[in-house]
Amino acid sequence: MALNHDSYRIGWICALPIEMAAARILFDERHPSLPQPPTDTNSYALGKIQSHNVVMACLPSGVYGTTSAAVVAKQMSSTFPGLSFGLMVGIGGGVPLISRSSSDVRLGDVVVGIPQNSLGGVVAYDYGKTIADGTFLRTGSMNHPPWSLLTAVSNIRSLYLLGQGRIGDILNQIIVECPDFRSPGPDHDQLLDASSDPDLPVDKRPVMQRPTRSSDAPHVHYGTIASGNRLIKHAKTRDELAAKYDILCFEMEAAGLMDLENFPCLVIRGISDYADEFKAKEWQPYAAAAAAAYTKELISMIPRDQLREEARNSVSNTPSAEACATSSSIPYGLLHQVFPVEDNFLGSLTTNALWPRQNFHALPAPPSQSQCIVNVQQRSHTIKISVASHTSSSAIVDIKRRGDPDVDRTIRVDRSSSCMLKNSNDWFEEMCTRRNTRKWMEKQLIRSSERIYLVVGFRSLWHRDISLIQADSHDGSNSLPCLGEAVYAVQYREVKFRWFRRRDVDAARLQRRNCWQSLFTDRGDESDDEVENYLEATLNEDIGEASTTEVPQT
Repeated sequence: MALNHDSYRIGWICALPIEMAAARILFDERHPSLPQPPTDTNSYALGKIQSHNVVMACLPSGVYGTTSAAVVAKQMSSTFPGLSFGLMVGIGGGVPLISRSSSDVRLGDVVVGIPQNSLGGVVAYDYGKTIADGTFLRTGSMNHPPWSLLTAVSNIRSLYLLGQGRIGDILNQIIVECPDFRSPGPDHDQLLDASSDPDLPVDKRPVMQRPTRSSDAPHVHYGTIASGNRLIKHAKTRDELAAKYDILCFEMEAAGLMDLENFPCLVIRGISDYADEFKAKEWQPYAAAAAAAYTKELISMIPRDQLREEARNSVSNTPSAEACATSSSIPYGLLHQVFPVEDNFLGSLTTNALWPRQNFHALPAPPSQSQCIVNVQQRSHTIKISVASHTSSSAIVDIKRRGDPDVDRTIRVDRSSSCMLKNSNDWFEEMCTRRNTRKWMEKQLIRSSERIYLVVGFRSLWHRDISLIQADSHDGSNSLPCLGEAVYAVQYREVKFRWFRRRDVDAARLQRRNCWQSLFTDRGDESDDEVENYLEATLNEDIGEASTTEVPQT
Protein backbone atom coordinates (compact mmCIF):
# COMPACT_ATOMS: atom_id res chain seq x y z
CA MET A 1 0.00 0.00 0.00
CA ALA A 2 1.35 3.41 -0.99
CA LEU A 3 2.19 5.73 1.87
CA ASN A 4 0.75 9.23 2.11
CA HIS A 5 0.89 12.10 4.58
CA ASP A 6 -1.77 10.47 6.79
CA SER A 7 0.36 7.33 7.17
CA TYR A 8 2.82 8.91 9.60
CA ARG A 9 2.09 8.80 13.33
CA ILE A 10 5.29 10.06 15.00
CA GLY A 11 7.04 13.39 14.43
CA TRP A 12 10.74 13.57 15.40
CA ILE A 13 12.33 17.04 15.60
CA CYS A 14 16.04 17.83 15.99
CA ALA A 15 17.78 21.18 16.41
CA LEU A 16 21.24 20.34 15.02
CA PRO A 17 22.45 18.41 11.95
CA ILE A 18 24.50 16.11 14.22
CA GLU A 19 21.26 15.15 16.03
CA MET A 20 19.47 14.51 12.73
CA ALA A 21 22.36 12.37 11.47
CA ALA A 22 22.19 10.09 14.51
CA ALA A 23 18.42 9.79 14.15
CA ARG A 24 18.48 8.88 10.44
CA ILE A 25 20.81 5.94 11.08
CA LEU A 26 18.08 4.34 13.20
CA PHE A 27 15.49 4.02 10.44
CA ASP A 28 14.67 0.35 9.86
CA GLU A 29 13.22 1.36 6.47
CA ARG A 30 13.61 4.56 4.48
CA HIS A 31 10.71 6.00 2.53
CA PRO A 32 10.72 8.27 -0.52
CA SER A 33 9.86 11.91 0.02
CA LEU A 34 6.31 13.21 -0.34
CA PRO A 35 5.13 16.49 -1.89
CA GLN A 36 4.82 19.47 0.45
CA PRO A 37 2.65 22.58 0.30
CA PRO A 38 4.49 25.81 -0.61
CA THR A 39 3.96 27.10 2.93
CA ASP A 40 5.96 24.20 4.41
CA THR A 41 9.67 25.05 4.31
CA ASN A 42 10.81 22.01 6.33
CA SER A 43 13.06 19.32 4.88
CA TYR A 44 11.86 15.86 5.93
CA ALA A 45 13.34 12.40 6.28
CA LEU A 46 10.69 9.66 6.16
CA GLY A 47 10.97 6.08 7.29
CA LYS A 48 9.89 3.31 9.62
CA ILE A 49 11.13 2.45 13.11
CA GLN A 50 9.83 -0.90 14.31
CA SER A 51 6.16 -0.86 13.19
CA HIS A 52 5.75 2.93 13.18
CA ASN A 53 6.06 5.38 10.31
CA VAL A 54 8.16 8.32 11.47
CA VAL A 55 8.77 11.76 9.95
CA MET A 56 11.94 13.64 10.96
CA ALA A 57 12.85 17.29 10.54
CA CYS A 58 15.71 19.53 11.64
CA LEU A 59 15.66 23.21 12.52
CA PRO A 60 17.23 25.53 9.91
CA SER A 61 21.01 25.77 10.30
CA GLY A 62 21.99 28.59 12.61
CA VAL A 63 18.38 29.38 13.54
CA TYR A 64 17.80 27.79 16.91
CA GLY A 65 15.57 28.42 19.91
CA THR A 66 11.91 28.21 20.84
CA THR A 67 10.50 30.20 17.91
CA SER A 68 12.26 28.11 15.28
CA ALA A 69 11.13 24.89 16.96
CA ALA A 70 7.53 26.09 17.01
CA VAL A 71 7.58 26.91 13.29
CA VAL A 72 9.01 23.51 12.34
CA ALA A 73 6.48 21.67 14.52
CA LYS A 74 3.51 23.64 13.18
CA GLN A 75 4.48 23.00 9.58
CA MET A 76 5.10 19.33 10.29
CA SER A 77 1.73 18.78 11.99
CA SER A 78 -0.03 20.62 9.17
CA THR A 79 1.61 18.60 6.38
CA PHE A 80 1.30 15.29 8.27
CA PRO A 81 -2.16 15.49 9.92
CA GLY A 82 -2.08 11.89 11.18
CA LEU A 83 0.65 12.53 13.77
CA SER A 84 -0.23 11.27 17.24
CA PHE A 85 2.62 13.05 19.01
CA GLY A 86 6.02 14.63 18.62
CA LEU A 87 9.48 13.86 19.98
CA MET A 88 12.02 16.63 20.53
CA VAL A 89 15.34 14.78 20.53
CA GLY A 90 18.84 16.17 20.83
CA ILE A 91 21.50 17.49 23.20
CA GLY A 92 21.29 19.57 26.36
CA GLY A 93 23.21 20.83 29.35
CA GLY A 94 23.03 18.50 32.33
CA VAL A 95 22.79 19.22 36.04
CA PRO A 96 25.25 17.03 37.98
CA LEU A 97 23.57 15.92 41.20
CA ILE A 98 26.78 14.91 42.90
CA SER A 99 25.15 14.62 46.33
CA ARG A 100 23.19 11.62 45.04
CA SER A 101 25.56 9.42 43.07
CA SER A 102 22.77 7.13 41.80
CA SER A 103 21.17 10.13 40.05
CA ASP A 104 24.40 11.88 39.08
CA VAL A 105 23.98 13.20 35.54
CA ARG A 106 27.16 12.67 33.50
CA LEU A 107 28.19 13.57 29.97
CA GLY A 108 26.63 11.14 27.51
CA ASP A 109 23.68 10.36 29.79
CA VAL A 110 20.06 10.86 28.71
CA VAL A 111 17.41 13.00 30.41
CA VAL A 112 13.71 12.46 29.65
CA GLY A 113 11.23 15.20 30.54
CA ILE A 114 8.33 13.56 32.38
CA PRO A 115 5.59 15.11 34.55
CA GLN A 116 6.66 16.08 38.05
CA ASN A 117 4.02 17.35 40.47
CA SER A 118 2.10 20.04 38.55
CA LEU A 119 4.69 20.35 35.77
CA GLY A 120 4.38 18.58 32.45
CA GLY A 121 8.02 17.58 32.08
CA VAL A 122 9.36 20.81 30.58
CA VAL A 123 9.32 24.18 32.33
CA ALA A 124 9.69 27.29 30.20
CA TYR A 125 11.72 30.22 31.49
CA ASP A 126 12.96 33.64 30.48
CA TYR A 127 16.55 33.91 31.60
CA GLY A 128 17.26 37.52 32.50
CA LYS A 129 19.41 40.40 31.44
CA THR A 130 22.87 39.02 32.17
CA ILE A 131 24.44 35.88 33.57
CA ALA A 132 25.70 37.86 36.54
CA ASP A 133 22.22 39.17 37.28
CA GLY A 134 20.90 35.62 37.41
CA THR A 135 17.30 36.67 36.82
CA PHE A 136 15.11 33.63 36.16
CA LEU A 137 11.40 33.97 35.42
CA ARG A 138 9.34 30.83 35.00
CA THR A 139 6.83 31.49 32.23
CA GLY A 140 4.97 28.20 31.90
CA SER A 141 5.09 24.44 31.59
CA MET A 142 4.57 22.07 28.69
CA ASN A 143 1.37 20.03 28.56
CA HIS A 144 1.69 16.44 29.72
CA PRO A 145 2.87 14.03 27.02
CA PRO A 146 0.28 11.54 25.71
CA TRP A 147 -0.44 8.44 27.77
CA SER A 148 0.95 6.16 25.07
CA LEU A 149 4.36 7.77 25.58
CA LEU A 150 4.20 7.85 29.38
CA THR A 151 3.17 4.19 29.58
CA ALA A 152 6.03 3.30 27.21
CA VAL A 153 8.40 5.23 29.48
CA SER A 154 7.14 3.21 32.46
CA ASN A 155 7.75 0.00 30.52
CA ILE A 156 11.33 1.01 29.70
CA ARG A 157 12.04 2.02 33.28
CA SER A 158 10.92 -1.38 34.51
CA LEU A 159 13.23 -3.11 32.01
CA TYR A 160 16.20 -1.00 33.11
CA LEU A 161 15.54 -1.92 36.73
CA LEU A 162 15.89 -5.54 35.62
CA GLY A 163 19.08 -4.79 33.69
CA GLN A 164 17.36 -5.39 30.34
CA GLY A 165 17.67 -1.96 28.72
CA ARG A 166 18.77 -1.85 25.07
CA ILE A 167 20.21 1.66 24.79
CA GLY A 168 23.79 0.33 24.67
CA ASP A 169 23.03 -2.07 21.80
CA ILE A 170 21.21 0.58 19.78
CA LEU A 171 23.97 3.09 20.44
CA ASN A 172 26.54 0.62 19.12
CA GLN A 173 24.47 0.33 15.93
CA ILE A 174 24.97 4.06 15.36
CA ILE A 175 28.69 3.94 16.16
CA VAL A 176 29.32 0.98 13.83
CA GLU A 177 27.75 2.86 10.94
CA CYS A 178 29.45 6.14 11.82
CA PRO A 179 32.46 5.97 14.20
CA ASP A 180 32.36 9.75 14.67
CA PHE A 181 29.61 9.13 17.26
CA ARG A 182 31.97 7.28 19.61
CA SER A 183 32.23 8.35 23.24
CA PRO A 184 35.24 10.54 24.12
CA GLY A 185 35.56 8.41 27.27
CA PRO A 186 35.22 9.15 31.00
CA ASP A 187 38.68 10.73 31.12
CA HIS A 188 37.24 13.59 29.05
CA ASP A 189 34.27 14.09 31.40
CA GLN A 190 35.43 17.13 33.39
CA LEU A 191 33.08 18.68 35.98
CA LEU A 192 34.29 22.05 37.27
CA ASP A 193 33.82 22.94 40.93
CA ALA A 194 30.97 25.47 40.95
CA SER A 195 32.11 26.86 44.30
CA SER A 196 35.56 27.85 43.03
CA ASP A 197 36.69 31.43 42.44
CA PRO A 198 34.72 32.70 39.40
CA ASP A 199 37.67 34.91 38.41
CA LEU A 200 39.90 31.90 37.80
CA PRO A 201 40.41 30.88 34.14
CA VAL A 202 38.48 27.76 33.19
CA ASP A 203 41.64 25.71 32.79
CA LYS A 204 42.69 26.64 36.34
CA ARG A 205 39.42 25.68 38.03
CA PRO A 206 39.47 22.61 40.30
CA VAL A 207 37.76 19.52 38.89
CA MET A 208 35.25 17.57 40.99
CA GLN A 209 36.13 13.99 41.86
CA ARG A 210 33.29 11.52 41.30
CA PRO A 211 33.07 7.75 41.75
CA THR A 212 33.86 5.61 38.74
CA ARG A 213 30.86 3.97 37.12
CA SER A 214 30.74 0.22 36.65
CA SER A 215 29.45 0.54 33.08
CA ASP A 216 30.15 2.87 30.17
CA ALA A 217 26.53 2.68 28.94
CA PRO A 218 24.55 5.92 29.28
CA HIS A 219 22.38 6.29 32.36
CA VAL A 220 18.81 7.50 31.81
CA HIS A 221 17.31 10.10 34.15
CA TYR A 222 13.69 11.22 34.40
CA GLY A 223 12.44 14.60 35.58
CA THR A 224 12.09 18.26 34.66
CA ILE A 225 13.85 19.91 31.72
CA ALA A 226 14.16 23.71 31.60
CA SER A 227 13.78 25.35 28.20
CA GLY A 228 14.47 29.02 27.53
CA ASN A 229 15.55 31.74 25.19
CA ARG A 230 19.23 31.75 26.20
CA LEU A 231 21.89 29.23 27.08
CA ILE A 232 22.82 28.62 30.69
CA LYS A 233 26.63 28.87 30.87
CA HIS A 234 27.27 29.48 34.54
CA ALA A 235 27.79 26.63 37.03
CA LYS A 236 26.71 28.49 40.16
CA THR A 237 23.55 29.80 38.51
CA ARG A 238 22.85 26.33 37.12
CA ASP A 239 23.00 24.75 40.57
CA GLU A 240 20.85 27.45 42.19
CA LEU A 241 18.13 27.13 39.56
CA ALA A 242 18.27 23.34 39.56
CA ALA A 243 17.83 23.22 43.33
CA LYS A 244 14.92 25.67 43.25
CA TYR A 245 12.99 24.07 40.38
CA ASP A 246 14.28 20.47 40.57
CA ILE A 247 15.78 20.70 37.07
CA LEU A 248 17.91 17.96 35.48
CA CYS A 249 18.71 19.56 32.14
CA PHE A 250 18.73 22.91 30.30
CA GLU A 251 17.99 23.39 26.60
CA MET A 252 16.63 25.99 24.15
CA GLU A 253 13.92 24.56 21.89
CA ALA A 254 11.22 22.57 23.70
CA ALA A 255 9.39 25.56 25.18
CA GLY A 256 8.39 26.54 21.64
CA LEU A 257 6.21 23.42 21.47
CA MET A 258 4.34 23.93 24.74
CA ASP A 259 1.28 25.74 23.34
CA LEU A 260 0.93 23.86 20.05
CA GLU A 261 -2.58 22.42 19.88
CA ASN A 262 -1.82 19.46 17.63
CA PHE A 263 1.69 18.51 18.74
CA PRO A 264 1.76 16.89 22.20
CA CYS A 265 5.41 16.17 22.80
CA LEU A 266 8.03 14.31 24.84
CA VAL A 267 11.49 15.86 25.18
CA ILE A 268 14.61 13.65 25.24
CA ARG A 269 18.09 15.10 25.71
CA GLY A 270 21.57 13.62 25.59
CA ILE A 271 23.95 15.46 27.91
CA SER A 272 26.78 17.15 26.00
CA ASP A 273 27.93 19.65 28.66
CA TYR A 274 27.21 20.76 32.22
CA ALA A 275 25.62 24.15 31.44
CA ASP A 276 28.75 25.80 32.84
CA GLU A 277 31.58 27.97 31.54
CA PHE A 278 33.33 24.99 29.94
CA LYS A 279 31.19 24.73 26.78
CA ALA A 280 33.10 22.26 24.59
CA LYS A 281 31.53 20.41 21.65
CA GLU A 282 33.53 17.22 22.08
CA TRP A 283 30.60 15.29 23.57
CA GLN A 284 27.89 16.50 21.19
CA PRO A 285 27.99 13.57 18.70
CA TYR A 286 27.89 10.88 21.39
CA ALA A 287 25.20 12.71 23.39
CA ALA A 288 23.07 13.09 20.26
CA ALA A 289 23.48 9.38 19.50
CA ALA A 290 22.54 8.39 23.06
CA ALA A 291 19.34 10.45 22.92
CA ALA A 292 18.45 8.94 19.53
CA ALA A 293 19.14 5.40 20.80
CA TYR A 294 16.82 5.86 23.78
CA THR A 295 14.14 7.31 21.50
CA LYS A 296 14.22 4.26 19.22
CA GLU A 297 13.88 1.98 22.24
CA LEU A 298 10.93 4.08 23.43
CA ILE A 299 9.19 3.88 20.05
CA SER A 300 9.60 0.10 20.04
CA MET A 301 7.53 -0.09 23.25
CA ILE A 302 4.42 1.50 21.71
CA PRO A 303 1.90 -0.86 20.04
CA ARG A 304 1.03 0.25 16.52
CA ASP A 305 -2.72 -0.10 17.09
CA GLN A 306 -2.48 2.17 20.12
CA LEU A 307 -1.35 5.07 17.94
CA ARG A 308 -4.13 4.41 15.46
CA GLU A 309 -6.68 4.63 18.26
CA GLU A 310 -5.00 7.71 19.72
CA ALA A 311 -5.04 9.43 16.36
CA ARG A 312 -8.80 8.88 16.15
CA ASN A 313 -9.63 9.94 19.69
CA SER A 314 -7.19 12.68 20.69
CA VAL A 315 -6.56 16.29 19.77
CA SER A 316 -10.20 17.00 19.03
CA ASN A 317 -12.16 20.00 20.23
CA THR A 318 -15.40 18.46 18.95
CA PRO A 319 -16.63 15.35 20.79
CA SER A 320 -17.56 12.30 18.76
CA ALA A 321 -21.18 11.75 17.78
CA GLU A 322 -21.49 8.91 20.27
CA ALA A 323 -20.11 11.04 23.07
CA CYS A 324 -22.47 13.89 22.18
CA ALA A 325 -25.41 11.50 22.28
CA THR A 326 -24.34 10.40 25.75
CA SER A 327 -23.71 13.78 27.33
CA SER A 328 -25.31 16.44 25.16
CA SER A 329 -26.40 19.52 27.12
CA ILE A 330 -25.36 18.02 30.46
CA PRO A 331 -24.07 20.82 32.72
CA TYR A 332 -21.30 19.00 34.54
CA GLY A 333 -20.78 20.41 38.02
CA LEU A 334 -17.77 20.37 40.29
CA LEU A 335 -17.30 17.56 42.74
CA HIS A 336 -16.96 18.59 46.35
CA GLN A 337 -13.31 17.56 46.03
CA VAL A 338 -11.17 16.84 43.00
CA PHE A 339 -9.78 13.32 42.75
CA PRO A 340 -6.55 12.11 41.13
CA VAL A 341 -7.36 10.24 37.94
CA GLU A 342 -5.33 7.31 39.26
CA ASP A 343 -8.29 6.56 41.57
CA ASN A 344 -9.94 5.30 38.36
CA PHE A 345 -13.48 4.88 39.67
CA LEU A 346 -15.01 4.68 36.18
CA GLY A 347 -17.30 1.65 36.02
CA SER A 348 -17.52 1.27 39.80
CA LEU A 349 -20.61 1.25 42.01
CA THR A 350 -20.94 3.76 44.81
CA THR A 351 -23.48 4.86 47.41
CA ASN A 352 -21.97 8.29 47.92
CA ALA A 353 -22.24 10.64 44.98
CA LEU A 354 -20.20 13.28 46.79
CA TRP A 355 -17.26 11.01 47.49
CA PRO A 356 -17.25 8.18 44.92
CA ARG A 357 -14.32 6.42 46.62
CA GLN A 358 -15.70 6.31 50.17
CA ASN A 359 -18.15 3.43 49.78
CA PHE A 360 -17.67 1.80 46.43
CA HIS A 361 -17.43 -1.54 44.66
CA ALA A 362 -15.44 -2.15 41.48
CA LEU A 363 -14.43 -5.01 39.22
CA PRO A 364 -10.83 -6.24 39.62
CA ALA A 365 -9.88 -4.56 36.32
CA PRO A 366 -11.05 -1.10 35.18
CA PRO A 367 -12.63 -0.60 31.74
CA SER A 368 -10.23 -1.07 28.84
CA GLN A 369 -9.57 1.62 26.24
CA SER A 370 -11.85 -0.15 23.76
CA GLN A 371 -14.74 0.05 26.25
CA CYS A 372 -14.50 3.82 26.64
CA ILE A 373 -15.06 6.96 24.61
CA VAL A 374 -12.22 9.40 25.28
CA ASN A 375 -12.08 12.97 24.01
CA VAL A 376 -9.05 15.12 24.76
CA GLN A 377 -8.57 18.83 24.23
CA GLN A 378 -4.81 19.32 24.21
CA ARG A 379 -4.33 23.09 24.10
CA SER A 380 -4.43 25.50 27.02
CA HIS A 381 -7.97 26.81 27.53
CA THR A 382 -10.62 27.64 30.11
CA ILE A 383 -13.55 25.51 31.20
CA LYS A 384 -16.80 27.15 32.29
CA ILE A 385 -18.81 24.88 34.54
CA SER A 386 -22.48 25.55 35.19
CA VAL A 387 -23.55 24.79 38.74
CA ALA A 388 -27.20 25.70 38.36
CA SER A 389 -29.70 22.98 39.30
CA HIS A 390 -31.14 21.11 36.37
CA THR A 391 -33.15 18.18 35.17
CA SER A 392 -31.39 16.10 32.59
CA SER A 393 -32.58 13.32 30.33
CA SER A 394 -29.32 11.57 31.14
CA ALA A 395 -28.30 10.35 34.55
CA ILE A 396 -25.92 13.00 35.85
CA VAL A 397 -25.54 13.97 39.45
CA ASP A 398 -24.73 17.69 39.51
CA ILE A 399 -22.57 18.22 42.57
CA LYS A 400 -22.18 21.82 43.70
CA ARG A 401 -19.25 23.36 45.43
CA ARG A 402 -19.52 25.64 48.43
CA GLY A 403 -20.34 29.28 47.68
CA ASP A 404 -23.05 30.86 45.59
CA PRO A 405 -24.94 28.02 43.86
CA ASP A 406 -25.93 30.29 40.98
CA VAL A 407 -22.40 31.46 40.14
CA ASP A 408 -20.64 29.58 37.37
CA ARG A 409 -17.02 28.59 37.78
CA THR A 410 -14.13 29.06 35.37
CA ILE A 411 -11.08 26.80 35.46
CA ARG A 412 -7.89 27.59 33.59
CA VAL A 413 -6.32 24.34 32.40
CA ASP A 414 -3.54 23.06 30.17
CA ARG A 415 -5.62 20.17 28.88
CA SER A 416 -9.00 18.60 29.57
CA SER A 417 -10.55 15.23 28.92
CA SER A 418 -13.83 13.37 29.13
CA CYS A 419 -14.09 9.61 29.48
CA MET A 420 -17.32 7.61 29.30
CA LEU A 421 -18.33 3.98 29.11
CA LYS A 422 -19.43 3.09 25.59
CA ASN A 423 -22.15 0.75 26.84
CA SER A 424 -22.91 1.16 30.52
CA ASN A 425 -25.75 -1.40 30.39
CA ASP A 426 -23.45 -4.17 29.17
CA TRP A 427 -20.80 -3.18 31.71
CA PHE A 428 -23.31 -3.24 34.55
CA GLU A 429 -24.81 -6.58 33.52
CA GLU A 430 -21.32 -8.08 33.44
CA MET A 431 -20.78 -6.79 36.98
CA CYS A 432 -24.02 -8.47 38.04
CA THR A 433 -22.69 -11.90 37.08
CA ARG A 434 -20.15 -11.74 39.91
CA ARG A 435 -21.21 -13.11 43.27
CA ASN A 436 -19.33 -10.51 45.29
CA THR A 437 -20.98 -7.68 43.31
CA ARG A 438 -24.44 -9.12 43.95
CA LYS A 439 -23.66 -9.51 47.63
CA TRP A 440 -22.38 -5.93 47.90
CA MET A 441 -25.49 -4.49 46.24
CA GLU A 442 -27.85 -6.54 48.39
CA LYS A 443 -26.05 -5.44 51.52
CA GLN A 444 -26.52 -1.77 50.63
CA LEU A 445 -30.11 -2.34 49.57
CA ILE A 446 -31.34 -4.50 52.45
CA ARG A 447 -29.27 -3.46 55.43
CA SER A 448 -28.44 0.15 54.68
CA SER A 449 -31.26 1.24 52.34
CA GLU A 450 -28.60 3.10 50.37
CA ARG A 451 -29.08 4.33 46.84
CA ILE A 452 -26.53 2.83 44.47
CA TYR A 453 -25.01 4.57 41.46
CA LEU A 454 -22.83 3.34 38.60
CA VAL A 455 -20.07 5.77 37.57
CA VAL A 456 -20.48 5.91 33.78
CA GLY A 457 -18.25 8.89 32.99
CA PHE A 458 -16.00 11.61 34.31
CA ARG A 459 -14.28 14.77 33.24
CA SER A 460 -10.71 15.60 34.15
CA LEU A 461 -8.18 18.34 33.63
CA TRP A 462 -4.43 18.94 33.62
CA HIS A 463 -2.98 22.19 34.84
CA ARG A 464 0.12 24.12 35.80
CA ASP A 465 -1.30 26.54 38.36
CA ILE A 466 -4.99 25.73 38.32
CA SER A 467 -7.33 28.34 39.74
CA LEU A 468 -11.00 27.84 40.47
CA ILE A 469 -12.61 31.26 40.34
CA GLN A 470 -16.10 32.62 40.86
CA ALA A 471 -17.45 34.47 37.85
CA ASP A 472 -17.35 37.84 39.64
CA SER A 473 -13.85 37.31 41.06
CA HIS A 474 -10.70 38.38 39.24
CA ASP A 475 -8.07 37.87 41.89
CA GLY A 476 -8.08 34.08 41.98
CA SER A 477 -8.86 34.12 45.70
CA ASN A 478 -11.10 31.05 45.56
CA SER A 479 -8.40 28.65 44.41
CA LEU A 480 -8.45 24.87 44.25
CA PRO A 481 -4.91 23.46 44.22
CA CYS A 482 -4.29 19.88 43.12
CA LEU A 483 -1.54 17.94 41.37
CA GLY A 484 -1.43 16.10 38.05
CA GLU A 485 -4.59 15.06 36.23
CA ALA A 486 -7.65 15.72 38.37
CA VAL A 487 -11.24 14.47 38.05
CA TYR A 488 -13.62 17.34 38.70
CA ALA A 489 -17.01 16.00 37.53
CA VAL A 490 -18.64 12.58 37.48
CA GLN A 491 -21.56 11.14 35.56
CA TYR A 492 -23.77 8.50 37.21
CA ARG A 493 -26.71 6.22 36.46
CA GLU A 494 -28.78 5.09 39.39
CA VAL A 495 -29.32 1.36 39.93
CA LYS A 496 -32.96 0.31 40.29
CA PHE A 497 -34.01 -2.95 41.96
CA ARG A 498 -37.16 -5.06 41.75
CA TRP A 499 -37.97 -8.02 43.96
CA PHE A 500 -40.10 -10.80 42.49
CA ARG A 501 -41.22 -14.36 43.11
CA ARG A 502 -39.86 -17.14 40.98
CA ARG A 503 -43.30 -18.26 39.88
CA ASP A 504 -44.08 -14.80 38.49
CA VAL A 505 -41.47 -14.90 35.71
CA ASP A 506 -40.49 -17.37 33.03
CA ALA A 507 -37.26 -19.35 32.97
CA ALA A 508 -35.73 -17.15 30.26
CA ARG A 509 -35.86 -14.10 32.50
CA LEU A 510 -34.11 -15.96 35.28
CA GLN A 511 -31.22 -16.61 32.90
CA ARG A 512 -30.49 -12.91 32.47
CA ARG A 513 -27.20 -11.70 33.85
CA ASN A 514 -28.87 -9.06 36.01
CA CYS A 515 -31.31 -11.44 37.75
CA TRP A 516 -30.46 -13.74 40.66
CA GLN A 517 -31.77 -15.38 43.79
CA SER A 518 -31.10 -13.41 46.93
CA LEU A 519 -27.93 -14.34 48.75
CA PHE A 520 -29.44 -13.46 52.14
CA THR A 521 -31.27 -16.26 53.94
CA ASP A 522 -33.80 -13.90 55.53
CA ARG A 523 -35.42 -13.54 52.11
CA GLY A 524 -36.58 -17.17 52.25
CA ASP A 525 -35.40 -20.23 50.35
CA GLU A 526 -35.96 -21.20 46.74
CA SER A 527 -38.87 -23.51 47.54
CA ASP A 528 -40.96 -20.73 49.09
CA ASP A 529 -43.10 -19.50 46.18
CA GLU A 530 -44.82 -16.82 48.26
CA VAL A 531 -41.65 -14.89 49.10
CA GLU A 532 -40.05 -12.35 46.78
CA ASN A 533 -36.60 -13.80 47.01
CA TYR A 534 -35.38 -13.01 43.47
CA LEU A 535 -33.84 -9.72 42.49
CA GLU A 536 -33.49 -7.82 39.21
CA ALA A 537 -31.08 -4.88 38.92
CA THR A 538 -31.23 -2.35 36.07
CA LEU A 539 -29.86 1.09 35.33
CA ASN A 540 -32.28 3.97 35.44
CA GLU A 541 -32.40 5.95 32.22
CA ASP A 542 -33.27 9.21 33.95
CA ILE A 543 -32.28 10.24 37.46
CA GLY A 544 -34.31 13.42 37.36
CA GLU A 545 -34.16 16.48 39.58
CA ALA A 546 -35.48 14.72 42.66
CA SER A 547 -32.52 12.37 42.62
CA THR A 548 -29.90 15.03 42.04
CA THR A 549 -27.43 15.11 44.88
CA GLU A 550 -26.06 18.46 46.03
CA VAL A 551 -23.27 19.43 48.38
CA PRO A 552 -24.67 21.14 51.48
CA GLN A 553 -23.83 24.83 51.41
CA THR A 554 -21.40 25.77 54.17
